[in-house]
Amino acid sequence: MLIMNAQIKDEFVNISLTTESLTSYVMRRAILEFVKKSAPSLNGTLLDIGCGTMPYKELILSFGKVTKYIGLDLNYSTIHDTSVADLHWDGEKIPMADASVDSILAIEFLEHYADTQDIIDEMYRVLKPKGIIVITVPFIWPLHETPNDENRFTPYSLNRFFEKAGFNQIEFTATGGWHASLAMILGLWIHDAPMSFRKRNVLTIIIKPIMKFLMKKDRIPVLTEGCMMTGIGCVIRK
Repeated sequence: MLIMNAQIKDEFVNISLTTESLTSYVMRRAILEFVKKSAPSLNGTLLDIGCGTMPYKELILSFGKVTKYIGLDLNYSTIHDTSVADLHWDGEKIPMADASVDSILAIEFLEHYADTQDIIDEMYRVLKPKGIIVITVPFIWPLHETPNDENRFTPYSLNRFFEKAGFNQIEFTATGGWHASLAMILGLWIHDAPMSFRKRNVLTIIIKPIMKFLMKKDRIPVLTEGCMMTGIGCVIRK
């Protein structure tokens, strides 16, 4: 199990474009870059909500500002191994006291939670004054982990949820722009769309260098009318 978890973590932080990673390559690269940029702001006791195997733990701890890292995940899951979590919960009330953590990390988590306002209110409750939250959510992504795929967000909808909870320092950024979005769709199409085995193999050879080219050309867009993005990164302060 330890070897398997180490391999899974590696797929999130040492990312290369292979036939097997066609679907995840763009998304995981984008998330990793956002976590790298945001990690220096995280500090003190950190709560990783929906932590899975905690793939970004070593990276975050390497900055030396987080003194305690707590992984929180469900009591059980039919999809993910949640056994490595430090705390388990029922998915409703976070099992921690009010104002007990300095930082919260929630990577690709909110889209799976049915009542967005409830969980953001819970984050506000357990976060200390002047605490920080770092979140990513997908914008382009197929249905996944069904039936527990609940939401897709825009910056405007997220902003309303966080403001209603009481947060007033909220920053959003796209995690990938037009070129990355196209690269992501190409990878998903080749890997998952119905087609013959031979056609899939031929197209994979053709499309992989195109995907690499698109990723080199990608620029993070300004979040304005007509913006296309792979996902959204959020930094929120209490």
